[in-house]
Amino acid sequence: MTAANIKADPVTMVKVILACSHLCDSQVADSMVEYIKENNVEIDVYLGNTLIDIYRRRSFVELAQCVVDRIRERNIVSWNALIMGYVKVGNLTAARKLFDNLPKRDVISWTAMITGYSQASQFADAVKLFQEIMAAKVKPDKFTVASVLSACARLG
Repeated sequence: MTAANIKADPVTMVKVILACSHLCDSQVADSMVEYIKENNVEIDVYLGNTLIDIYRRRSFVELAQCVVDRIRERNIVSWNALIMGYVKVGNLTAARKLFDNLPKRDVISWTAMITGYSQASQFADAVKLFQEIMAAKVKPDKFTVASVLSACARLG
């Protein structure tokens, strides 16, 4: 594409970055991020979410936050990936702040927080949040249940 002087669009970049991710080739993924910056490729919600997820997986939460701040249109996927990133690096305060400010939470949002509390040995908080998910009438999935059961077992 570069040799033909063709500029990639956001859809192309999503596919290339996902391919790099599946191949575990972070060096090429990083060069694609540079390409996006250098060529002013618009970061729409799909490309943005892809970048947020890539950064989350690599524990680069600050970079994921920068992408969230940069994209005009965010959705629940954007917020959930960022919450999971903060949970992954152990910053439950930032994760909870995002969670509390979500206009709408889905089972992934709830599970990310419950799992984060459980992994951080904050078992009572995990159980309390599970009680809140039930009160909110959100159906927990198997991951939610596994995390809360683990927390309950540790509480005794």
